[in-house]
Amino acid sequence: MLTHRPARRLPENITETNFNAFQVRIVRDGQLYSASFPWCTVGKPAALSAAVKWRDMTLAMLPHPGNGKGTIKPTIMKNKKTREPLGVSRYVLTDRRSKPPRKYLRFAVSYQGHDGRCCIKAFQAGALQKLTQEDVFHAAQTAYACREEWEYCYLRGQPFDPEKYNVWKETQLYPFSPKNIKILNK
Repeated sequence: MLTHRPARRLPENITETNFNAFQVRIVRDGQLYSASFPWCTVGKPAALSAAVKWRDMTLAMLPHPGNGKGTIKPTIMKNKKTREPLGVSRYVLTDRRSKPPRKYLRFAVSYQGHDGRCCIKAFQAGALQKLTQEDVFHAAQTAYACREEWEYCYLRGQPFDPEKYNVWKETQLYPFSPKNIKILNK
């Protein structure tokens, strides 16, 4: 009678195949990097250590998965209803605390924080009743610049500081220019 052996935990990117070998598989930007390490001649421990060594060497040569161009979606999602660029949303916020409820136009920029979590930076253009075209334009352009700066920093592995956009109502922070980021991050 066959008894089931509990599966042992293998290192990341390494699997045990049915062909008496360890296989390493790494995908970066749609490109597959793989190698197979049979244990029939050298034994399982030696084959596993060779697989780990190859994996570590390959990962050292490849860009980090969170730092490659393939990690930002190149096209806008089909279900998105606004015409804003990728990562920027335009919506109306209703404040029900007042009678009658007030409505505000907001632009929200989604980005990935330094710890890998999803973050939102909001730019409120103003109350719909008192809104001017200049207010909408200023909030929208600031949101676009914020997203552009985040993408620029993300793709180059540089830190992104969203705090500089806290003064967006008093200061024009658009259009985004890489020259400005060097000055601001010093």
